[in-house]
Amino acid sequence: MYLTYILPFLESVFGSQVSEIFAQILFIISVPFSNHDILWTVFPLITTTIIIELYFGSHKEESLGWNSATANGLVLVYVGINIVKDLIDSGAFNTNLFESQIALGILSMGGLLVFISFFHILPKEFAFVISSGLVVHYLAFLGVVFIYTGMVYTEITSYAAILIFLALVLFFNVMKRIEPDLD
Repeated sequence: MYLTYILPFLESVFGSQVSEIFAQILFIISVPFSNHDILWTVFPLITTTIIIELYFGSHKEESLGWNSATANGLVLVYVGINIVKDLIDSGAFNTNLFESQIALGILSMGGLLVFISFFHILPKEFAFVISSGLVVHYLAFLGVVFIYTGMVYTEITSYAAILIFLALVLFFNVMKRIEPDLD
């Protein structure tokens, strides 16, 4: 029903690339279920994201704190360390510049989030958005998918990643509105 409205809009924005973008979206979403190495890494990210997002929907008076923002940054650090280790073990760290950059980027972003949150450098409204579980876990998920699949970065991949993120934000915002408040 909604696709009759959404598809023409997407085609006007993205042109003829809509089918390629949807194919990339399906690949990104489904790859953990076809590659068990990825599933073992992203399953904790997915379950934690769902539980925490539902938690904040059920406890509407609560919000992320500096301690949780710092811990979320550590999630990126640990995922980055794991990816770097796997790249080194496979010999790809020295030979695959793109994958090495992704791994070091995740590690660096995590370190930066830990630093920002630990020392309260940014205003909490902004720091809590960039350190939220959904943002952090999604970035970690994308990094893992890129590394373990050898997926090539393209404009289509960017659109797909952004659309998945926006769909997640929309989904969890709707869920938070319909969840009963347990406070």
